[in-house]
Amino acid sequence: MGGNAMKVKGQKGFSILNVIVGVILIFASVMMFMDPSTYPGPFIALPLGIVIFVCGFITMSKVRLLKLEGKPVTKSLLLVNRICFIVSCLILAACVLLPVFAPMF
Repeated sequence: MGGNAMKVKGQKGFSILNVIVGVILIFASVMMFMDPSTYPGPFIALPLGIVIFVCGFITMSKVRLLKLEGKPVTKSLLLVNRICFIVSCLILAACVLLPVFAPMF
């Protein structure tokens, strides 16, 4: 492995979660477009969902192909995937915790 390569351990799981969260955000934004009281939510959720979905899909595809060929994966691709994973985790945490704690305030 060269200086521009990075270990890919866990990146496939990060990619799968990114694809799932991206699809959820895209479907949620489509549903929000049907209700005018949710604006500007769909305009935020749709591009965010597309970016997270595409990042996860591209990373999953490239990691799988490069692993089969025995080539190293570049750091930039894995860094973007990890950042999208962190954003996905924050979104999932907000979706779970906000409905629980919101009635308390």
